Amino acid sequence: MTDQRRTPLDGFRRYSAHIIVISTAIALLVNFYGLVEGISVVIPHFFYIPIILCAYFYPRRGVWFAVGIAVVYCGMVAMSVPEQTVIIESALARGAIFILVGGVVAFLTSMLQRESQAAEENEERFRRLAANVPDVIFGVSLPDGKFQYLNREVSEISGYSREEFSSANWYIDQVILPGYREQVSSYFRAVARGELPDGIEFQITAKDGGVKWVLIKAVLVRDAEGRAAAIEGILSNITPRKEMEAIQSRLAAIVSSSSEAIIGKTLDGIITDWNIGAEKLYGYTAVEVIGRPIHILIPPGHPDDISSLLGRLRNGEHIERYETVRLRKDGKLIHVSLSLSPLRDPAGDIVGASTIAYDISERVRLRRAQEEEQRFLQLLMDTIASPVFYKDREGRFLGCNTAFAEYVGLPREEIIGKTANDILAPESAATISAKDRELFSNPGTQVYEGHIRQPGRHDRDVINYKSTFRGTDGTLQGVVGVIVDITELKKTESALQRANEKLNILSSITRHDILNSLTALLAYTEIALDDAKEPEVRTIILKQMEVAKQIQRQIEFTRYYQDIGVHSPVWHDIERVVRNATDMLPLSGLVVSCDFSGLEIYADPLVEKVFYNLMENTLRHGGKPTRITCSSRKDADDLVIEYHDDGVGVPEDAKEAIFRRGFGTHTGLGLFLSREILSITGISISESGEPGKGACFEIRVPPGRYRWRESK
Repeated sequence: MTDQRRTPLDGFRRYSAHIIVISTAIALLVNFYGLVEGISVVIPHFFYIPIILCAYFYPRRGVWFAVGIAVVYCGMVAMSVPEQTVIIESALARGAIFILVGGVVAFLTSMLQRESQAAEENEERFRRLAANVPDVIFGVSLPDGKFQYLNREVSEISGYSREEFSSANWYIDQVILPGYREQVSSYFRAVARGELPDGIEFQITAKDGGVKWVLIKAVLVRDAEGRAAAIEGILSNITPRKEMEAIQSRLAAIVSSSSEAIIGKTLDGIITDWNIGAEKLYGYTAVEVIGRPIHILIPPGHPDDISSLLGRLRNGEHIERYETVRLRKDGKLIHVSLSLSPLRDPAGDIVGASTIAYDISERVRLRRAQEEEQRFLQLLMDTIASPVFYKDREGRFLGCNTAFAEYVGLPREEIIGKTANDILAPESAATISAKDRELFSNPGTQVYEGHIRQPGRHDRDVINYKSTFRGTDGTLQGVVGVIVDITELKKTESALQRANEKLNILSSITRHDILNSLTALLAYTEIALDDAKEPEVRTIILKQMEVAKQIQRQIEFTRYYQDIGVHSPVWHDIERVVRNATDMLPLSGLVVSCDFSGLEIYADPLVEKVFYNLMENTLRHGGKPTRITCSSRKDADDLVIEYHDDGVGVPEDAKEAIFRRGFGTHTGLGLFLSREILSITGISISESGEPGKGACFEIRVPPGRYRWRESK
């Protein structure tokens, strides 16, 4: 839509030259005829028509055209009535008037054209401005309410073309949301009455169905007579501003209702904002603190850290997790963690600061308690003479006691964070790492002997006691261990073994000599018995022989007992032990079955003799057994190995006596030695079978003395 200003003569402009020529020709013909007929008074006025037309349409040529007309007219008069001086003078006067009229009309026309051109230039500048501004510029005629002008921005905002707004008041029903229509109509009626109401904000529906917020401001335009002619105004799209205001409103509501203490202040430390969270944390209401300095929160005698914090904020620094102490209204000190950020104005200048405060008093208390507990645990570990350590799943040491630091010859600070590869010889570190992996794959406890080699130091023999530990969430975190140095014990053990070997050699030689002497003594005694005739003498000789045989049995017992405990206990595959014992006895006709599923026990190397003695006992005293069964079961934390046979069993009154030395009809040493062999590593044995239904020997193995191979 445009507003074109036109004059009544603008339609003749394209034919102006023809009209001027024709009107000039008619004027010349009429005046020539009048001069011939002697008429010279009224007819010359016909020349004013072409003169005025030429001066209007062609202002720059109008004067010269009038001069030409005047010359032609005066020439015609002079040729027609040369003798009439009065008529010629009158013609000259008319010619001058022709020139004057042409000049005046040309001057006025030039003035009008300049004003019109200026108006058109102004209007063009307005149109260019209106076409490029981001707002809708409109003009509505009165009283019909039709749009006289709309720039193209109306299509950008509403989606409707300018032509679609041609119907009066259509836009009110079609575009404006129902809840705002009466408000908009009232606004335009007020403007039409000449009032100057403030602009109004309302919502419109775009052609695509989208809803937008707009702001309209309008004024009344009057005509030359002062009557209301039109309403002109600007309509702005304020949807982005409204959305931002909504976001800011939501953020303000969140900040206001947040349980976290949020405080706004100037760079001079004057409090400007104080939410509910701050009221709960510090005890002051917003009314009590807004406008007061933030320094009211600093406890007496506490360093003024607020000034330094504000200085850092002035430099644009963001401060995170700054822990300090603040003073509540009730005088209570609280530990807080502060996050501070600079506040900037639209120009980007820092004008204030925002602070989010968290009450960490409980966290600080727990942290201090934890630190105190760690100090106590460290002190407790340092009082332990044996080296103690704990490390994570990657093998990095997390802590250790003084004994461990002294043991490896490094300060504690140089141990923390290191691995065994960093502080031990490669072969020792490799063994420890392999054992750690084994323990992590089967969490629990681990006990094993090892050999620690350190660069530049003596090798050490140790027993490693390790156990996995878990976090609060139940995940495996690492391992804690204790090292027991058995180097001196090993030396003592080696010395004892050498002494035992010497004693065994001496015992063996002595036993051999005594047995030879006893054999000779028994031989001579038998000869004496054969020669003795008196009963009293024979009785004495028989008693001598019995005593000699008793001495012989006691000497034989020392041969069995001398090897018990001589060698260190080791892990035994119990199924292999049973099979080896089976291979050493004539068990034809007996079915031996065992089911141990990779069970191993930690016992004296003579443990094989235990099962040999049990099987020999079955053969000697079981009557006619046909089956031997070996199995295992768990009993609480213990492991019970059961040995069954289907022989005659053990009488109730002999269940404990059979383990005493010398009991029975044979040597009386087998079960006694079996109990002694097992007791070396804390293993016990008892008989629990039912007489007449077979013997049942229970070997009870305590925790830590049994295990199952992983391969099984």
